[in-house]
Amino acid sequence: MLSPYASYALEKKLAKDPSRFGRGAIEGVAGPSRPTRAAQSSFIPLLTMGHPAQRVMALMVGAMTIHGIVPGPLVMTKNPGSSGE
Repeated sequence: MLSPYASYALEKKLAKDPSRFGRGAIEGVAGPSRPTRAAQSSFIPLLTMGHPAQRVMALMVGAMTIHGIVPGPLVMTKNPGSSGE
């Protein structure tokens, strides 16, 4: 994933004192984690309602359907063995 690296570079570029980065500056820690959390939260509407919130999640619906997993409210009860193991 490139989004955390791009976010870190942008935070460093916009910082008042970029020399603090790499030494625990909170902007360098908190900024790059934002895109990661946003991507993970997109799975919530996909798995609970079967509704993709983003274009990437629409591709995930297709991939899951190819593998016989139908996303929606019953995804965990109808596919208990589809944990990827």
